[in-house]
Amino acid sequence: MLVFVDETGDHNLNIVDPTYPLFILGALVIDEVNYRNLVHEIDHVKDKYFGSPVFILHSSELKRPLDKRSDPRNKPMLDPKVRSNFYSDMNKLVLESIDFGLVVCCIDKETMVQAYKYPHDPYHFSFENLLNRMLRSTGSVCKIQAEQRGSELDTELFAEYERLCRTGIRFYDSSIVKTRTSLELVNKKENHAGLQLVDLLIANIARSILGKEKNMRGNDLDPSLVRSKLLFPITFFPHK
Repeated sequence: MLVFVDETGDHNLNIVDPTYPLFILGALVIDEVNYRNLVHEIDHVKDKYFGSPVFILHSSELKRPLDKRSDPRNKPMLDPKVRSNFYSDMNKLVLESIDFGLVVCCIDKETMVQAYKYPHDPYHFSFENLLNRMLRSTGSVCKIQAEQRGSELDTELFAEYERLCRTGIRFYDSSIVKTRTSLELVNKKENHAGLQLVDLLIANIARSILGKEKNMRGNDLDPSLVRSKLLFPITFFPHK
């Protein structure tokens, strides 16, 4: 089983943006046959709207195509009709047509800081939660690919993963974690359809949680279709 992991929000608990106080980690879980179909459909959509199947989809760039950090090929998304058609195609060709699952952990950063004197790193906290759920969702080996976040954070994540392989996690002992999971970190500039899709999915969920659904019609993936892909209810911390 292939698993693609990405985040939205800042993991740094010393910085809490009142307009975006969340940290969300999500994992897309899909078998290899369906992943080939997923790649085909996403390549088709990217070629249609951005002129190349090797174009990299980033939720932030789709929303802010004029930002200096955005690929200039995102500019068609300024046209409301093009934007609506793009998300309609993604809904129909990907969300409605491809079999995959989604696992999500959402942290309210301010509450986490208040609840613990020495709070756990939000990414590591969420990653262990996702490990439990992805193992529960399938009996297959989970080949996890997560986006690189910089050498220091990548080293810390590998160290945390190795610790979990030694100690086990809440519902699975160390032998299960070691034999049924693997972790690879990949550059966000590489063309991985799974990482691009999970980026769009968790950004969509974040906007829904923040109460922005009324502005999402025609400007985002269909929130109801996104939530239909959840393998388990979203894990909220604190629990709701």
